[in-house]
Amino acid sequence: MTEVVTMEVYKHALGERIGLKYKYNSDTNALLKETLGFPKLMWDAEKRFWSVESNSGVVKEACDLLDRTGAYDTSMIRTYSQVESSNTRGRQDCWTIVKRTRLYLHWPWIDDGFLRDQVRFAVKAISQYKWHANEKCWSIPTAQAITLHALLEDIYAPLADAILENDGVKKHVQESIERVEISSASQLNTSKLADIDKALEGKFPEGLALYPFQKVAVAFAEMSEGRCLIGDEMGIGKTISAIGYTVLHPEARPVVVVCPANVKYNWLKELNKWLPNEPVAVVGGANSLLAKQVKEIAVSKGASESDVRTAKGAKAYLVSAGVDLSVYIPDADFVIINYDLMAKYKDALISLCPKMVILDESHYIKNSGSIGNPVQRTQATLDLCRFSPKVIALSGTAISSRPKEFFNTLNLMRPSRFSSEWDFKHRYCDPYNDGFGWNFDGASHTKELNERTRDLCIRRLKSEVLPELPPKTRTFFPIHLDKKTRSPYDFTQEEWDRKIDDYYLNGESLPPGTMLNMIGDLRHICGQIKVDYAADWINQYIGQTGKPIVVFTHHRDVLKRLAEKFKNARTISGDTPSKKRQEIVEDFQAGHISVLICNTVAAKEGITLTKADTVLFIEREWTPTDEEQAEDRVHRIGQESQHVHAVYLSCVGTIDEHFDRVVEQKRAVVKAVLDGGNVEQRKGLISELVKRMKEERKWRTK
Repeated sequence: MTEVVTMEVYKHALGERIGLKYKYNSDTNALLKETLGFPKLMWDAEKRFWSVESNSGVVKEACDLLDRTGAYDTSMIRTYSQVESSNTRGRQDCWTIVKRTRLYLHWPWIDDGFLRDQVRFAVKAISQYKWHANEKCWSIPTAQAITLHALLEDIYAPLADAILENDGVKKHVQESIERVEISSASQLNTSKLADIDKALEGKFPEGLALYPFQKVAVAFAEMSEGRCLIGDEMGIGKTISAIGYTVLHPEARPVVVVCPANVKYNWLKELNKWLPNEPVAVVGGANSLLAKQVKEIAVSKGASESDVRTAKGAKAYLVSAGVDLSVYIPDADFVIINYDLMAKYKDALISLCPKMVILDESHYIKNSGSIGNPVQRTQATLDLCRFSPKVIALSGTAISSRPKEFFNTLNLMRPSRFSSEWDFKHRYCDPYNDGFGWNFDGASHTKELNERTRDLCIRRLKSEVLPELPPKTRTFFPIHLDKKTRSPYDFTQEEWDRKIDDYYLNGESLPPGTMLNMIGDLRHICGQIKVDYAADWINQYIGQTGKPIVVFTHHRDVLKRLAEKFKNARTISGDTPSKKRQEIVEDFQAGHISVLICNTVAAKEGITLTKADTVLFIEREWTPTDEEQAEDRVHRIGQESQHVHAVYLSCVGTIDEHFDRVVEQKRAVVKAVLDGGNVEQRKGLISELVKRMKEERKWRTK
C-alpha cells in the first residue's frame, strides 16, 4: 500500500518552498538528501519536514525519487507543480538569502547564451562578488543589492524580483533609508528621535542639555548600532553628541577615547562636566595613574607596607625595581589616549576589552602604508577598533583634501561595503599611472561616493542647524610690495630659476622634491615679509574695534617674530603643553588676552575662541580643512557677534597668488565628497601648482 505524500506551500527566506509530508523513513531521507542537496532540498526544523524549491524541475526530481521507492504516491505534488509551471516570470526558479553582510543568489540554468552572459556580467559588475562552488550560487554585499536589482530589472526579472522581495534586503534598505533621512535632519520629528530625547532626559547635571540637532546625531548613532561617522561641520558639538550616545549604553564600558594630543584635556574637561560620576583617566605615562593604582602595582611587585605608605614612595620603589609604569592603563570607565601613543599602548588597551571606541578627529587614521609613525598609529587604532563592538568616529573633515584619505574610516564602519582599498582608489581617486606607479591623489565620482556614504555618516552644516550663528566671510587682503621689500623674494626666486634651468640645460632630471623645496622656501619668505604688515593690520583692527583677535601662522619663526611685536600677546604652538594650552584658552575667553597667535595645525582642534569674531591668516596651509578648522575655533556655538571674518594676507605677484588658487581647488574636492556636490575630475593638485609656476617662470623643459 502506497502512502500519499501531502504538501505545504509556504514562504521562506530562501523563497517560496514546498514542504513534503510523509511518514519518516531513514532510507528515503538519505536518498533525497544525497541526490538533491542544498538548496534544492532543505530540512525545516521548525515545521519538522523536508522542503524543496518551488521549481517545476526540482519538484519533478523529488517526486521521481519518492516514486522510485514504491512506497509513496506523489500525484498531489505533481498536479500542483504542473499548474505553477505556467508562471511566465519563473520567480520560483530563483532564490536569495541574506547571511550576515552578504546576499546569496541562485538562479537556474539559462539556455539563452546571450541572456546567460548578461546576467553574469551584471553580477560581476558588483564589487566583491563571489562564486560559491559547493552551494552553486553567487553572493554580493547586501549593501549592493539595490544596485544589482537595477541592473537586472530589464535583463532577468525573476532574479530581480527575488532580490527585492527578500526580507533581509527589505530590512537593510529600510534601515538605510531611515539613516539617510535622519542624516541631514536637525529637529526631533519621529518617534525614534522622541525616544532618544526621552532616554537622555535627566541624565546630565542640572543646566546641561543637548541641542536638538545633537540629539539627532545620538539617534543616528543608535540606529547605526554604534558604528558610524558623525561628520558634522566644525562647531556643532560632535564631542557632546558622542558623550550623549555613551549615556544610552552604560553597559558599554570601558570606553576608549582616541584623540589628538592637544585635545586630551578638553575631553577630560567635557567628560567631568557632563558625566561627573563616571571615572575618567588620561593615558600619558606614569603620571596618569591614580595614587591607588600605583600602590596596588607596587604591592603586586613585592613592596612592603612602609613602601606604599604614599604614592610617591610606591612610585620610587617601582622605579628602583625597574618597573615601567608607562605600560599600565588607568582603571576607569573612560580612558583617554592620544593617537601618537596608540602603537605603544595597543596591546594594553585591547586587554581592557573596550566595549566602545570613540575616534575624535578620525581623519588621523588616513595614513596607510608600511613605515612611519602615522602608519603605526593608524594600524594600532584600527586593530583596537576591530576588538570593539561599537566605534563612533568624529570628524568634520573626514577627508583633508583627497578621497583616498577617507578609505580607512569607511572600511572601519562598513568593511563589507568598502573592503578593497585598491577598488576604492581606482573608483574614487581619479587614478593614473605616471610611469613610476599609480597616482591616487585626485578625485572622481564624488557624487556617487557621497551617496554611498550617506547612511553611515551624518553631516550637518552650521548654516542648517544653527541659523542664529552669524555668517562667516572669507576675505583675501592683497599686500603690494615695493621693490626693496620684495627683494629677498626675488633673489630667492632667481636662484631657484637658475638652478632649475641648469638641470634642464644639462639634460638632467630634477631631483625628487626640488620643486617642493623651492615652493617651501618661497612660502617661508612671504611669511617673513608679511610680519610687519600683519602687525600694522592687527594694531589698526584693535584700535578701531577694541576686540581681541586670533592670528594663525605656519612657520615657527614667523609666529615668534610677530609675538615680539605685542607686549601682552600669548602663543599656542606644537610645543605648548596640553594643560598650558587649556589655561591660555580660558584666559582668552575671559577677556585677559587681546592678541592670540597660534600655529594653525597645533590650534585647529579642540578649543573654543568665541571671544573673538575675526581670525587673521598670515600663511596658508596645504590642506584647506586645516584652515576651516582654525576658522571655526571662532565660528561655533557661543559666538555672539553679528559677523565672523576670516582674513588671509596675500602678497601680490608672488607664490601666494598661485597658492590661493590651488588651495581653493582642494577645498572644492572636499566639499564635493562630504556635502554632495560634483567636481571636475583632476590630477594631483600639487602638480597643478608646479605647472602654474612653470608656465609663469618659463623654465626650459625637455
